[in-house]
Amino acid sequence: MATDKSPGDTAPLERLTPAEFRAEVVRKGWTFVAIGRRWDMSANWLQKVAGNAQRPRYWDDAIRGLPDRAKGE
Repeated sequence: MATDKSPGDTAPLERLTPAEFRAEVVRKGWTFVAIGRRWDMSANWLQKVAGNAQRPRYWDDAIRGLPDRAKGE
C-alpha cells in the first residue's frame, strides 16, 4: 500500500484548546502584547485567534515555537 508520508514524518500534534493556547503563552513568559510587537500584529487579534478552537494549526505551532522568555532565551 502506498503512503504519502516521508520517513521523517510524524503524526500531527493535537490542537491546543483556547485555555491551553493561553497557558502556553504564559508558560513561555510572553503576553499577547509582546507577541504582537514581535509579529507585527495587534494583541487584540492574537486574543481572538487564541479564543478560536478551530484556528489553523500553524498558530499552535507558532506558539509552541516561541523562545522561552521565562528562561531568558
